[in-house]
Amino acid sequence: MAVQGAIVPARPLAAARPFNPARIRHPRIREFHTLWDDLRGDRIAPARDDFGPEDFRAVLPHLFLVDVERGAAFRFVFRIVGTELERQLGRSLAQQEIDPLPQDRWAGTLYGAYANCAITLRPVYDYVRTRLPDGTVGEFERLTLPVSADGQAATHLIGCAILSGGFSIRDAWGRAG
Repeated sequence: MAVQGAIVPARPLAAARPFNPARIRHPRIREFHTLWDDLRGDRIAPARDDFGPEDFRAVLPHLFLVDVERGAAFRFVFRIVGTELERQLGRSLAQQEIDPLPQDRWAGTLYGAYANCAITLRPVYDYVRTRLPDGTVGEFERLTLPVSADGQAATHLIGCAILSGGFSIRDAWGRAG
């Protein structure tokens, strides 16, 4: 079963806010960005051969690696998904494709964020703070970064997502099957 998504980015590409690392709130995501930035050096993005799981040990439970396939539309397939993200979702996403058909708002923003990152070869940062039905405040923070063998096209996306305050992926995706 594919993870449902939408063809259009959550924010149109032209209106997307430029990435500013100072906006990153969670220290693990900040560390993740620093590691990626060090790996890329003076290139637009690191290549997949430049890193392994050991490079991101501190954020591994929150990490995801997505294959980017180009065709008439982008095709995004989860290659690696951290144990904490899968625990929160209640199922494995390995080898799952993100469906570009809009089924819900959250999955739609997922496809949009990935498309934005793959098209622009720039980091895409998302932060949401919301009041949950039980009255508590939950936070979702995600940084998606490009990986490119040639500096011209994304071959993979690597990211880190952290949910806190009782907010879970199930809350966001409505217990997707």
